[in-house]
Amino acid sequence: MMINFIFVFVFIAGACKAVMDTLQFHYDDSIFESPNDRYWDASLSWRNKYKNKDVEQGEKFWGSTTIFVALTDGWHLFQALFLGFIFLSIVTYNPILNYEVKWLSMLFDYCLLRVIFGLSFNLFYYKILKR
Repeated sequence: MMINFIFVFVFIAGACKAVMDTLQFHYDDSIFESPNDRYWDASLSWRNKYKNKDVEQGEKFWGSTTIFVALTDGWHLFQALFLGFIFLSIVTYNPILNYEVKWLSMLFDYCLLRVIFGLSFNLFYYKILKR
């Protein structure tokens, strides 16, 4: 039963990675683009974790540069989600096929999950998140 969740977790992780890369490298031609957006525009939003957006003034609030950084901007939010879904896929992992040779099972699973991740990333990065 858990095997179905692994596919979903890896698919969502691929989508989250696509959001991160879109915000970082293609914000201007993405669905997120808007004038003076300080939450989604990764070139500006990284400063949200600092008091008055100034690194020299330190954290905006306790944990804004560490444990609560996902609350400060879109890129860090999707990084937290990406890592969360990767970790969920690890802890819920069961071999998809049980070959007698364990490394064959692991190789098959790796290839299948990598394809799912890649398809999800490409679907979101090149299609869904583009303006």
